[in-house]
Amino acid sequence: MKEITRYLSVLVILAILVLTVTPALAAAPPPQDEITITFWKASHGDKDTDWRVIFDKFEAENPGIKVDVLIHPWEGWDERYGAAFAAGEPPDVSYMPDEFWPKFAEAKQLAQLDQLFPSELAAMQQEYPENFWTLGSYKGHQYGIPFLFVAVQLFYNKDMFDAAGIEYPPSSQDDPKFAEWTWDKFVEVAKKLTNPEKDQWGFAWSVNWRDNNFIYPFLWQAGANILDVEKNTNAFNNEAGLAAFKFMYDLVHTHQVVPDWGLNPKFQQVFYEGRAAMSPVESYSIPILRKDYPELNVGVALAPQGPGKDFYDGRGTFGNSGFWVVAEASKHKDAAFKLIQFINRKENVDYMMNVVKLFGCRKDFEPPVKEEPLLEVFFKGIPYQVPYPLHPKLRQVHSLIRSEIQAMILNEKTPEQALKDAAAEVDALLAE
Repeated sequence: MKEITRYLSVLVILAILVLTVTPALAAAPPPQDEITITFWKASHGDKDTDWRVIFDKFEAENPGIKVDVLIHPWEGWDERYGAAFAAGEPPDVSYMPDEFWPKFAEAKQLAQLDQLFPSELAAMQQEYPENFWTLGSYKGHQYGIPFLFVAVQLFYNKDMFDAAGIEYPPSSQDDPKFAEWTWDKFVEVAKKLTNPEKDQWGFAWSVNWRDNNFIYPFLWQAGANILDVEKNTNAFNNEAGLAAFKFMYDLVHTHQVVPDWGLNPKFQQVFYEGRAAMSPVESYSIPILRKDYPELNVGVALAPQGPGKDFYDGRGTFGNSGFWVVAEASKHKDAAFKLIQFINRKENVDYMMNVVKLFGCRKDFEPPVKEEPLLEVFFKGIPYQVPYPLHPKLRQVHSLIRSEIQAMILNEKTPEQALKDAAAEVDALLAE
């Protein structure tokens, strides 16, 4: 009987414990689900593993948030992002240059960060030069947070200049010969360094590259621009634009200083292989030069001055900024913005700029010119970098202009006709 009593007592105690503990367990909130932020960026030479260094730190600092990173080629950019946004499955955080993101903002596919994070943006804005910050703004709203800027300058082969007894082109505004470095002088030098019989060329250049980054500088140096955004029309159908078209045509056909008749999309390879004396090159190509062509003795010069002295002193060259944007369709905008804030901390910007050899947009960024002296000229060329106009149809405008210049280089059209047709096509597109 005592055993039965003891057994019943144990059951009673267990029942009491169950009744006591069960409500507490039921009231306890379930563990928070882990969220994943998708991050896409076209490569400037950086790899997934480079970004994982930053994201591992972010994940450690933010338990419960993981980052899925995709670093991809620039080729096919429009198709990749266009399809993702159209399908309603864009990345949470994207890297988009100033010429890319406005069309997504116009389509209401990007988050208006000033509406979501007003106090945070007000604090961040103090960390960036005004010109970079405003390039992330469209129709009164801030969509982009500046990260880096890309620049192009004129590279030259020192050995080829030395062999011909020609002075190096100026790399600084302080050079006594800087004022003499004009289109005419550039052509004179390129002609002296061209010898088709030896497959040696004065200027490696092409109209068939994937973007117009090496075409537009001639427009800018002549004094023309791409678009008049306020009037919603082209800004190159004028004497300055014609001068630019003629100059490109003459480099290929009159002066014949360009290899492959200006049609080789891999024209920089001609320079890398030591068969061209000069070529426009991006700063992020410097690591490629150092690694794959260590014997190539190169220097960097500022752009020659064209006739458009009232527009960036006639030395306008390509230089655009890249921004972080958050998709409007993102289900994790708070976490996405937190990731952007983390990426743009000074120590993380410095780390990544050292990887890609580009320039951070932060006010406190200092280029590593001691480690890589070639970067110094890019920094001195900042006053001549022309920003792209913020327009949702700019990418389409690029294609129309490039197509007409290609027809001109192929001798299918005169410079006059190519200019006229390009202007008409651009205006028709903008009017749609």
